[in-house]
Amino acid sequence: MTLDQLINRKEAGKILDVNGRTIPRYAQKCLLTKIKQGYKHLYSKKEVEQLKHKFEIKNALNDYIREIYVLRKSKIKPSRIIKEFNIKNTLPDLNISNSSKIEQALEVYNCSRESYLNKFNIHKRDCPNILLVRETMARLKIKDPHVIYDLIENGSLEPRITLFNGKAHHFISMDSLNDFLGKYSNKFLYRSHTASEKIGKSIEEIDRIAHHYNIGFKIKDTKQGNYLFSGRDIRKLKSLNYHNNYKKNI
Repeated sequence: MTLDQLINRKEAGKILDVNGRTIPRYAQKCLLTKIKQGYKHLYSKKEVEQLKHKFEIKNALNDYIREIYVLRKSKIKPSRIIKEFNIKNTLPDLNISNSSKIEQALEVYNCSRESYLNKFNIHKRDCPNILLVRETMARLKIKDPHVIYDLIENGSLEPRITLFNGKAHHFISMDSLNDFLGKYSNKFLYRSHTASEKIGKSIEEIDRIAHHYNIGFKIKDTKQGNYLFSGRDIRKLKSLNYHNNYKKNI
């Protein structure tokens, strides 16, 4: 690599739109390679530009990157994730495959989460087996973190509790989440309100049909709309709705 292909941290920061002092941290996280030239540390301009693209992809997928992370850990194939989240149309101008978009976004996300977990003395070797509460929420399609704490309290999820600055922080065992989901652990999941929109029934009716025909997976025994459905479950609900409407009309 020639000297004109190398840049200093200030120039790298300009490309990535961050303070130059952030660049060595990216090198520590293995996102960039630090190249020593005398007393200076330089960086490959090409590698910095590639990292910029990775950040762009990760930001484009930011709304569901946590769920994608858990899905990949659950051995769901990239091709299925691409179809589910319409990644085919995300940043179409980048000349890379759709599966590469997922892996590059996850590379950046992984570095961030490992750095975050290190603050709580959860080391890299343990990181893949531990989920953040927000990752668990994303997988279960819920917005209220209290649901997660209720599931911990009733023994449905296994926590790892770490004290930091005098405060308890909860993390979730990946194995316990998969055990909780059972046969749904390797499926895309949809909440009652999504089924309601797809079928044209109220959430109350969806929950009633699901309960009556034992369709779906209920997160909790309280409140409506706490069912999770697979794609196959939603097709069953649609079929039942069609047949019920047909019977009413004859």
